Amino acid sequence: MDVLLELLAWQSQRIDELEQEILKLKNETLKPIISAIQMDKQGEVESWWEGIEKGRIEGILEGEEAGKLKEKLTIARNLLSTGIDIETIAMATGPTKQDITQLRNNELIKTIP
Repeated sequence: MDVLLELLAWQSQRIDELEQEILKLKNETLKPIISAIQMDKQGEVESWWEGIEKGRIEGILEGEEAGKLKEKLTIARNLLSTGIDIETIAMATGPTKQDITQLRNNELIKTIP
């Protein structure tokens, strides 16, 4: 009976040792994987911020372009009011003859505050 108890005690101790080894191996194996996942998440966050910044810059550039077009159309409208011909206004300001014709016909005036 004593031998049986000793054997059970030894097996219990061995099971504890094996469980500790398994946990150690699990941690050693998972640690680099977890680190890689965290780095990937960091990369996603950086990509997200880069996308936000790119969108912000594109928005600024679009706003600048819209402002420039508004200014050109305002100048073209002012030149139209002086009686200068459409072709000359188009060459001087940049909008097409069609845009300036629409501007003359008050079709584009609604877009210019």
